[in-house]
Amino acid sequence: MSQTVERIRTIEAQCFPLDMRIRAEDLDFIIQHQCFVLHETIGFLTYLPIDPSFSDDPDFKESKMVDLYCPASRTLFIFGIAVVPSSQRKSIACELLHALPDADCILTEAVSPSGVAFFERNGFHVMHSTADGLLMRKLAMPAVKSA
Repeated sequence: MSQTVERIRTIEAQCFPLDMRIRAEDLDFIIQHQCFVLHETIGFLTYLPIDPSFSDDPDFKESKMVDLYCPASRTLFIFGIAVVPSSQRKSIACELLHALPDADCILTEAVSPSGVAFFERNGFHVMHSTADGLLMRKLAMPAVKSA
């Protein structure tokens, strides 16, 4: 666990200013519940399943995000994604997205133009503006039935 935390922190330090890094208690929760995809020391993606039964936190249980945007579904919220600058533009972030667990709906908040462009290229659509950026959503494609 401590090695995983250190790897994520090392990647974060190369990608984000201090005020945009994952808070210690959030990272502990994400690691404890294995809600991350780590690409060695090159990149990571952290996510949270949005399911009232997932957490005992009353604020989490009362969240209306799923009701508003993805009712009755298996929903993930991408909490963070980062690839070290020397490895960017080599499809690592796309690989991390493809390694996510199956979900009916994936939400994220993009805070930069390049983040918005990345998520749009990967099938996400802008839903609305937030205080920090743009809330974006990707719905799972329905399974194709064979004749």
